[in-house]
Amino acid sequence: MQTPKILSIPKFKEDLNKKDFYFNDFRQHLEKNKELILSPHGHDFYLCVVFTAGKGTHEIDFKSYEIRPGSIFFMRPGQIHSWKFTMPPEGYIFFHSKNLFNLLLPNDQINDYPFYISYHNPPNLLLNKKELASTIDQLQFLKDEYNSDKYFSFRKIAYIISIIYIDLSRYYLSKYTSLDNSNSRYFNIIYKLEAEIAENYRSNKSVDFYADRLHLSKRHLDRITHQILGKSVKAIISEYVVLKAKAAILQNDLSLLYLSEDLGFKSLSHFSKFFKNHVGVSPNRFKEGYRL
Repeated sequence: MQTPKILSIPKFKEDLNKKDFYFNDFRQHLEKNKELILSPHGHDFYLCVVFTAGKGTHEIDFKSYEIRPGSIFFMRPGQIHSWKFTMPPEGYIFFHSKNLFNLLLPNDQINDYPFYISYHNPPNLLLNKKELASTIDQLQFLKDEYNSDKYFSFRKIAYIISIIYIDLSRYYLSKYTSLDNSNSRYFNIIYKLEAEIAENYRSNKSVDFYADRLHLSKRHLDRITHQILGKSVKAIISEYVVLKAKAAILQNDLSLLYLSEDLGFKSLSHFSKFFKNHVGVSPNRFKEGYRL
């Protein structure tokens, strides 16, 4: 199995002028980068892809999602994914750094959008014909601006993406009605919690640590995660560690002892027990099964 790669935006555009943004027709993107993107890999940027034709599956963090006309996918930095197509795909793909919003749209935070708030929110959406047609029109504007060198082009790109994300958020919440926490003051806490876990999961796996980092009591933080995600803080931490463990097992041929130490476990037996309790099979069995 090929080692999953972590790809950066400059990988996809030589002599990049707009280093924090990339846009392409999906067919061209696939043809140009086939060797890079068909095997499992990750990104250090936010990604959005809209399919207008084609069929297949998109695996994100070891879960498979159907690809069909109208399918749209959102990915946050660090997620692992790969594509498999049974019919030729058509569509649009763009990705951008967090700086796009921090620098050009300081009042427009990337975690305001429901598909980017949490890793636990669905990363996919199926648009109807009217929604797809409207989104394609907006993507054409984005494409035209990306290919131009006009004054304030980069700033206009940021505004167009913001408008696209606003409309996609409305479509998203009309389908996933239970995820509409726009009136909750807790959604930003979930985003911060997941950011803290991503940064510290190797050295800290206790609920107390993350509650302290967020200046909340353990009980109150647990109440928030149950209200927003329907899960305990402990479950959220464990699920993230499992994802990183799966990726580490598939990414290289290093010994499980080395991987267990890198993931912050006291011993290989502790890691193996944790993995089997959450996945149902041993690390070695998981690796062999995934290859098959």
